[in-house]
Amino acid sequence: MWYHYTLAVPKDTPEATPEVKELELTFGIIKYIGVLHPTGCNAMVGVRIFRFEHQIFPNNPDEASRGNGNIEGGEVHYPLIELPFTLTARGDSPGTSFKHDMIVMVDILPLAAAEPWRFQDPTLAKLGKLFGIGGRTDVQLAAQG
Repeated sequence: MWYHYTLAVPKDTPEATPEVKELELTFGIIKYIGVLHPTGCNAMVGVRIFRFEHQIFPNNPDEASRGNGNIEGGEVHYPLIELPFTLTARGDSPGTSFKHDMIVMVDILPLAAAEPWRFQDPTLAKLGKLFGIGGRTDVQLAAQG
């Protein structure tokens, strides 16, 4: 499921008191995080994405996503499986003369689609019962060593 949020960063917003927006999401695995930096930002508007107080995008906690007329982001594998299903976007723009609307994009896959291996063993066991095989699966045999 794709989510898009607009983070409206007022002009001259200092890093110490950034604009904050809660991103309401859903249970699953985050597969992509990105920020659209509109033309005109000139790398002066920074966006950081947090889970609680831990910065998850960009990965280096001393930096922010910055750009001009581009999307900065990429694939991730971040579980969002405990309440609340939210992230926090924080934006700053020290020294700017205009408000900037940053677009934060998040893609979440259901757990079964993002991590199918979690569901293979129970599924194989059900199929075995259905067809009367009843033997152990390769996963169970491998676990026994």
